Amino acid sequence: QARDALLGAESGKLLEVLQQSSKQSTQAEIDEVEQLKRQARDALLAGAESGELDEALQKVAAQVRQQVTRDAEALRELARSTLLQHSPEKSTQADDEVEQLRQ
Repeated sequence: QARDALLGAESGKLLEVLQQSSKQSTQAEIDEVEQLKRQARDALLAGAESGELDEALQKVAAQVRQQVTRDAEALRELARSTLLQHSPEKSTQADDEVEQLRQ
């Protein structure tokens, strides 16, 4: 290809040679992507058949639930501190509201 590019440069057809080279590399990339898609599909199928996919999905779901719980708790704490900062004379009322939110 390098030789062809040099010969193309000498003959004034460098652009033509580069475009052809680009088309070949683009097709190779498309073929590689298709191969990766097939491998992914095969891996998912094998995982589903063996039960490993379900296990992995359950593990991820548990992690997501834990994160949501942590985020909700952080939001409750933020709401509580905001209520306490803006209503110092009504702190018992704010505490009651926070407790209601927790339930």
